[in-house]
Amino acid sequence: MIKLPEAVTDLTMSKLYVDGIMSKGSLYLMDLSHSLGYDNGVTAPINGTLIPNIAWEAATDIIGSGDRNSLSSLMNSSINGTTGKLEVTGKKGLHSIFSQTAHLSQHFIKIPVPLAIRTQMYSNPSHRYYFSTWRRRTRAVVTSNPSNYAHVGLGFTNTSNYFLLDYWHSDLYFNPASPATQNKGQRGMIAGNALETFIKNNAFEGSVGSPTVTTSDLNWYFFANGSGGIASFNANDAVNKAPSMILYRTYLEDLTISGRTYAEVDALDKVMYDAAFAVGGKFHGDTFTAPATIA
Repeated sequence: MIKLPEAVTDLTMSKLYVDGIMSKGSLYLMDLSHSLGYDNGVTAPINGTLIPNIAWEAATDIIGSGDRNSLSSLMNSSINGTTGKLEVTGKKGLHSIFSQTAHLSQHFIKIPVPLAIRTQMYSNPSHRYYFSTWRRRTRAVVTSNPSNYAHVGLGFTNTSNYFLLDYWHSDLYFNPASPATQNKGQRGMIAGNALETFIKNNAFEGSVGSPTVTTSDLNWYFFANGSGGIASFNANDAVNKAPSMILYRTYLEDLTISGRTYAEVDALDKVMYDAAFAVGGKFHGDTFTAPATIA
């Protein structure tokens, strides 16, 4: 406990948050290496395992209700020892490995957006949002374009109404829903099938049209890999083609509420990313299972 010698009367003081990226607009932060980021040590999550939202308290202030459990994600996984492997790496990234010879349809991992956060975004489509992900690709996609499979989907079952899609073609990039004017800033693209760490982020505002859906139609994921991914994306086309990937961190902020610009959050995010993967950083020199051991 921190005890102050006298009462604090300066109401302009900045609030202290549990992570350097966070602000009053923070809706979600996943990072298994964070002291508040995972409850199970180095044990790999299975289907139904809680993936904590480090930013749940800030999200509660925005939404007006909720707790750590309801504002966190539950792992959705159907990986088995033949079709792939899910592990926590030496530096606590989440590594999804998929066989490229024995993979089956509807074998995947997904980290869903908690319902209350989906509903908050659906109810405020005119807000500007910031989404970021830190990853490492450890095995390449077999073909340059296995259908239109996506890693991240923030939007509705009708893909024309998505806020944001993140495809894994030969290049990894964000594809905000049309029109392009909804894209308010973007970082990150890695060429071809490069096996490297990378940061990707995007600021986006608005969805196409005004879809009339209920919360049951909201089919959103912060991350998906394998076959049978997001919404109606073609599951069978991803069989034996999926990459292997380490997810280190993902973050979502409502910039309209925080009052920050894309440039401000992007710059901070990039500084933190560089420090995390530099010599001495928390993810530098990570160790993990070689995907080739799962043919």
